[in-house]
Amino acid sequence: MAKTKEVIFNVKECKYALAATPSTIKDVAYVDKISLQKNVSSQNLYGDGEIILEILADQGLTGSLSLVTYPEDLLKDLGFLVEVDGGGLAEVAVQSTKEIHLYVEIYTHVDGQTKTGKMWIYNVTVQKPDLSFEQSKESPVFAAFELPLTILGVNLKANTGLEDEVDSNGMKTKVWRKSVKPGNTDYANFGTTFALPKAKAV
Repeated sequence: MAKTKEVIFNVKECKYALAATPSTIKDVAYVDKISLQKNVSSQNLYGDGEIILEILADQGLTGSLSLVTYPEDLLKDLGFLVEVDGGGLAEVAVQSTKEIHLYVEIYTHVDGQTKTGKMWIYNVTVQKPDLSFEQSKESPVFAAFELPLTILGVNLKANTGLEDEVDSNGMKTKVWRKSVKPGNTDYANFGTTFALPKAKAV
């Protein structure tokens, strides 16, 4: 197979949909960075003084979403901010967790051509960002807002319907995120509509 010169960079066009109402997709302005870290552990079984079996436990992803502007609409939808009498917003104690699906676009530069990749991240819980403000001196000091993320994922759906896909061993498959690129069937509407990931038709 021929090698390709491929690099990945940039992040833009962040959006979200509440998991309870996934058909309503809203913008998040403006994304600076998103990071995702794997949460995988392993347990080794020893016999005759050597490893004879390794069992993996994939518990999803954790990460963070860094934004340039304070995400009032997102925090209101999550119940972290509420409107109060007289105008303005009040930050309130967290009483419940709402899951969202998170969308971003990322550039891929392949063999001299830059393309936009699209990605949905499934069933994400979001924590409130810390706030820090610093005085301006010779130049303004801009605030940044980082939201911790936990990605819970969804079960892969069967190609023929909404039921979960079950393999020949009776196992279901957890999906943390799905990415598409130009040329994929789902590409055109991937960021404007939401659909759960389905198994490939056999």
